[in-house]
Amino acid sequence: MRSGGMDAVVAFHRPGAPVRVGGSRVPGPPVVVAKDVPAEIVAGIGAERFANAENAATAPVVVHVRREPDVETLDPLCTMTDEGGQVYAILSVRPAERDPRRELEIAAVRSAPNAG
Repeated sequence: MRSGGMDAVVAFHRPGAPVRVGGSRVPGPPVVVAKDVPAEIVAGIGAERFANAENAATAPVVVHVRREPDVETLDPLCTMTDEGGQVYAILSVRPAERDPRRELEIAAVRSAPNAG
C-alpha cells in the first residue's frame, strides 16, 4: 500500500426500483453506480478511537475518491461497499478540502451486517 495514496477500492450502489413482495412494495436489488473506484480512507476504525465493539460497529469512516461522472451523482440514498464486502450508509458527499476540484470526501457509517 502507498502511504497517503488511493490504496483502497470501493463500490457505490443505489437502491433498485421498487418491486412487489406480497402486497408490499420494497426496494429492488441494489444498482451499481460505480465499482472499482480508487479511494483513500482518511479516517476510520482504529482501536485507540473506540472503547468497545458497539462503537466500532457504527464507526464513521471518511473516504476520498477522485471526481468522476458516476461518483458525482452519489447522495445519502446510496451505499458504499469496501473490498471486504462491508456495506456503509453514506451520510454526506462534498468536495474534499485538500483538492476540491479533483476529489470528493464521503462520510459514511457501517450498516448492519444484513443491510445493503
